[in-house]
Amino acid sequence: MALENRNTPSILRVEYLQVVGFIAEKLKNLEVKWFITGSLNHAIHGIDISPNDIDILSDKHGVYLIEKEFQRYVIKKVAYSASENLRSYYGMLCISGINIDIMAEIENRLIAGIWEPHIDWEQYIEQIKIGKYLVPVLSLEYEHTIYKKLNNPDRMRKILERLDQK
Repeated sequence: MALENRNTPSILRVEYLQVVGFIAEKLKNLEVKWFITGSLNHAIHGIDISPNDIDILSDKHGVYLIEKEFQRYVIKKVAYSASENLRSYYGMLCISGINIDIMAEIENRLIAGIWEPHIDWEQYIEQIKIGKYLVPVLSLEYEHTIYKKLNNPDRMRKILERLDQK
């Protein structure tokens, strides 16, 4: 299903949308599954939030294809990375001064200390029209379940407020 985005807050800088268009154009002919998540996804869905980067998720094969396609923009090569609450294959691009985190096989550490992988994300991808591109994004409903598991009440509240407006 393609959604027309008419409610993007003015706080979202046009440069983000231009970079998303550039990414969508370069990836449209690759055999790669990808989507936008995080604060930019929330802003695209109309949540009043100011993103400071772009988060792109894919599978392990896809994240390396994305890195290869954008090799001139790589500032951190994809490698397995782990922090206290997150582990994944992770790399970073910088396009037009905007950092793009590219990740695969994400696992979040829940409050109980259990690592939970994101294994069923593909069924929660929506297509949103941004300019002339259909851009894959994660549904807000699924984002809400993730933030609930991570016990992030502020982000949960913002997502629920937006979902209630639909």
